[in-house]
Amino acid sequence: MESICVLAIEEKSCEFMVNTLQQNIGEFVRVDALDCQKPSTVSEQPFLIITAGKKSYEKAKALFPTSKVILAKRRLNFTNLEEVFPLPCGQSALVVNCSKDPTIETIDSLQTLGLDHIKYVPYWKNSSLNAEEFDTAISPGMINLCPEHINRKIDIGMRDIALSTYIQIFLHVGIDLDYIDTFMHNYIKLYIKTYRLLDSKLGKTEALRKNMHNILNELGYGFVFIDQDYNVSALNTIAEKIIGHRKNDLLENSAETIFELLPGLSNRVHKNNFFKTQGKTYASSYIPLMENSGDSFVLTFKDLHNDSQVSRESTSGFTAKWFFADIIGEADSMTTLIDKAKLISKTNSNVLLMGESGTGKELFAQAIHNASPRRTAPFVAVNFAALPENLAESELFGFEEGSFTGAKKGGRAGLFEQANGGTIFLDEIGDASLHTQKKLLRVLQEKEVMKIGGSRTIKLDVRIIAATNKDLKQLVQEGAFREDLYFRLCVCPLTIPPLRKRKEDIPKLIQAFMKKYKAHKDISSEARNILISYNWPGNVRELENTIEYLANICEGNCIEIQHLPEEISKQNNDNNRPDNLSQLSDQITCLFNPLHISFILETLSAYKEKGISIGRNKLATLARKHDLALTESKIRTILEHLDNCGLIVIGKTKQGTLITEKGKQVLLELQK
Repeated sequence: MESICVLAIEEKSCEFMVNTLQQNIGEFVRVDALDCQKPSTVSEQPFLIITAGKKSYEKAKALFPTSKVILAKRRLNFTNLEEVFPLPCGQSALVVNCSKDPTIETIDSLQTLGLDHIKYVPYWKNSSLNAEEFDTAISPGMINLCPEHINRKIDIGMRDIALSTYIQIFLHVGIDLDYIDTFMHNYIKLYIKTYRLLDSKLGKTEALRKNMHNILNELGYGFVFIDQDYNVSALNTIAEKIIGHRKNDLLENSAETIFELLPGLSNRVHKNNFFKTQGKTYASSYIPLMENSGDSFVLTFKDLHNDSQVSRESTSGFTAKWFFADIIGEADSMTTLIDKAKLISKTNSNVLLMGESGTGKELFAQAIHNASPRRTAPFVAVNFAALPENLAESELFGFEEGSFTGAKKGGRAGLFEQANGGTIFLDEIGDASLHTQKKLLRVLQEKEVMKIGGSRTIKLDVRIIAATNKDLKQLVQEGAFREDLYFRLCVCPLTIPPLRKRKEDIPKLIQAFMKKYKAHKDISSEARNILISYNWPGNVRELENTIEYLANICEGNCIEIQHLPEEISKQNNDNNRPDNLSQLSDQITCLFNPLHISFILETLSAYKEKGISIGRNKLATLARKHDLALTESKIRTILEHLDNCGLIVIGKTKQGTLITEKGKQVLLELQK
């Protein structure tokens, strides 16, 4: 029997999740708790880890890099909610939990349920909030953390595991689909029962209905509610798309309308009914609604072709959540690259993404998949840098039951098989061993795979997107990478430029990351110039980490130079030392005519004083007026070199070019 582990910062929360999982899936797997204080004492990498909260998720990912880790979505379990109803409208109440994130999530859940008649004030363990003025507290199972003076304490029960997380677990463990259907039916019944209770208590029918539909949409299933008069009373957005008609055109119509619009759907309600529409195959089930609801029921639609696509927020490798619209890049090199990638995405050709670590190779891989005809099929990611050699073959190609000691009962499909019909992303392909490369080459050539211990081949229809931060051509010459595999992968090569080659994108990236980390702060011009002139060896990933750091470390409203990480401010100081600036100016004037360099920097400096940025064409025009032999092509070459040195920032054609503070200091050296 497979074993899954639970990791949570709070012991009480961990115990609750273990007991809940044992109750629901204990017949299929063994559920153990990881010691939050000493998780690294586990003798082997767990098969599956369920975590409660972002901190435990990051901790599990760091300690167990080869294990599958799921960040559990949580929901209220509706215990004692009736005690919240009588609270006076407008009253303030503490919402108590172990830390900030789950406290905010609890408040969001209460408001989503329609319990928004009171003012919720977040309060967590070691919170600095002065709670003396409050006499009421609400907590999901953490009532022991409430301040002692609180008179009215409402325990609404520990937050349960959400359905989408259960389905992720089911699919990874390989639990039978019949059990999944039964479990889902019972789960949805509980939702409906709860909403009827809330509706009767609060009388917010329309608002509650909208909230319920939002929650049901997140589950990834289509839902159609049929009332006791056999009419369509409600349906969610996914069902609208499957049926192909707007909700307003279907409401209050007979259920027969649904069966007429979906000819393959049987109007004899039973557990599983398969039908095709819009080129896809769906499984339909029904949930009879008892308890004073007459003959009403709910139809559910499940996309079989995309069954592994459980949640768009999952980072497990089965979905792609990024699109070309998410890529921030207005530098010429990036716009050209994005345009080329969009064209390539329409094909089925293999793609090789090349670039330094942190440049966004997986971002491009997901965007290509989501712009391709395979967008509705699985996107499976494999990181060879984190894939142990002894597990590579079984993970990639799967295995049959009993094929080796410890093999899972019933066997397991490999990642290539799970990606069938979609895209497989082979990240850090340069770290794959020669043995694994040989196996990969055969799969690419034959378009089929055989499981370990298997006797039959499985036909594949998979697009390959590979990525590397290494020079594969050099590895081929060194005998560390197969030449035939290289040419199989490098059909459509795309090279992502490092951040230091597209510094004009840095301001917009900073803005995006500030928004992501909710840092509503200004950045001084001095600090901004340093961030722009820094070389960013870790590329966009390093920039994001820096902004997250600044969002946490800066307590005021403006980020100044003193707030910058030491390595960034240190490099700025080193670069601006007089001896380094003198050496840099000497290097530049050895490559180019000193008069040309001085003219370009002086012109850019003068125009910056006027608040104007200019481009190559304007510089070439001004150069002719000064009788300098500077063509636009030659100016481009000089500007690119000055940009690499951090002396200027090249914008897009209409944005022009700006001199940096470092550039001004080099200009002073040249003028000496």
